[in-house]
Amino acid sequence: MTDIKKILPAAAFVIAGALSCLSCESSSEPEEENLLQGNSITVSRNSGESTTVSLEFSSDWTVDNTSTWFSVSPLSGPAGVNVITVTVQEDNDDLKERVSPFVIRGSGEDKTQYFVIQDPRPGFNITDSEVGVVRNGQELEFTVEGNVEYEATSGADWITVNGIEHERTLLEDNMTYSKYTVSRISMTVGQNNGGVRSGDVALTATDGSGVSETVSVSQMGELSADYTRTFMRRSVAMKFTATWCVNCPYMAMALEDAVEEDPGHIIALTMHDSSSDKELMYAPADDYFRHFGFTGLPTAAMNNYARIDNSRTTSITQALFKGVADEAASRLPSNTVAAGQAYIEDGTIKVELSIASKTAGNYLASIFVVEDGIVHGQEGGGSEYVHNDVVRAEMTAMWGDPVSLQANGITGMDFQLPVPSTVIDTSRLRIVAVINTEGTFTGNVNDSGYSAGYNDWGYLTDNAVTFPVNGFADFGYEN
Repeated sequence: MTDIKKILPAAAFVIAGALSCLSCESSSEPEEENLLQGNSITVSRNSGESTTVSLEFSSDWTVDNTSTWFSVSPLSGPAGVNVITVTVQEDNDDLKERVSPFVIRGSGEDKTQYFVIQDPRPGFNITDSEVGVVRNGQELEFTVEGNVEYEATSGADWITVNGIEHERTLLEDNMTYSKYTVSRISMTVGQNNGGVRSGDVALTATDGSGVSETVSVSQMGELSADYTRTFMRRSVAMKFTATWCVNCPYMAMALEDAVEEDPGHIIALTMHDSSSDKELMYAPADDYFRHFGFTGLPTAAMNNYARIDNSRTTSITQALFKGVADEAASRLPSNTVAAGQAYIEDGTIKVELSIASKTAGNYLASIFVVEDGIVHGQEGGGSEYVHNDVVRAEMTAMWGDPVSLQANGITGMDFQLPVPSTVIDTSRLRIVAVINTEGTFTGNVNDSGYSAGYNDWGYLTDNAVTFPVNGFADFGYEN
């Protein structure tokens, strides 16, 4: 990509900009790189370092600077050539440039705004260092964010790196392209005739910064289940909420903390009822809400038999979520375990689910499409609240589609659904597959005087699994 920069004209009283250097000492010899580009001055990321520029003015001038992370001196001067020094007062440990303006005023209404751009800390921003490949011989695209030029090399003979494309954005000065880019690595993955396998792709900076990262690419193969092992028992918390609900962020925080405390054993589903903002609302949530007999928000149903209400503190609510999950693992070991893969093709989400069972029985398989990372206003959480686990659609009937499982066997099911129109970002979609059966359970989980309520709602969650769209999950075990 060719970067085209638009040079902004200076105000009339500023006649010319000269060259500058990175040291605090003035130099009679100009540097090859002009750090004054238009009305923008690039400075070091390190506190205490200075950049100087020579400017010629047609009148007396003064400086207005409200920024605290850099200083400008002198703050005034006469007409003619003057040396302006910008000194960094704070380190920039962010991966993105810091940009702030200051203004030089001349006589009358003459004034010029300058932008000071502080270099970022070199590095990558890898939010997910593991990539799941769902099909054989497919083209795979992986997104990397960061501010260094790099090369990508594969350590596995079944992964071929085809190229890297960068998307660049302009900074606030409207003429300088940020070093921070979103880049997409395209790869080709060979056919897998065996089991699940993994390989590494190394990202190595080519600018001398020494920065590097490793991304693990896993590919699904032939599935097999070990029926002698204890299947990982995952509990499902179906949380009901709405954007107008001021107390709902407290339950959301409690559930997120419970999932983080007990990773792998709790899967969250967030149901926004029809009273929520339309960007998040999921109409079928009302049917579940009525089935459970709930009357207020926030409220959660866990494993289709335990009710959890908001308690006095998030720590108590968190303990109830975790307690129900622990109780299920110890008193309700799963008979089933699920694995699956999902991908988008021609605007359609396609899911291939595999269910292994230790004993024969009739079950119901529910497939939910959920979206994470939705920034939307929330009462009690602010205008930039991040909504996760938001249910966008079901690929099955309420409570699931029937499936008959065999003892020590694996049963496959396929589902497909057009990408819901409500989805904001398909890269943040996940599948939650829930294996239900008819029945109920009564337990005893409480904390600080608050208890989980046990109800006979007709169904019981035996197990569940979650995996990203354009990704997969294998069978899970407790040990």
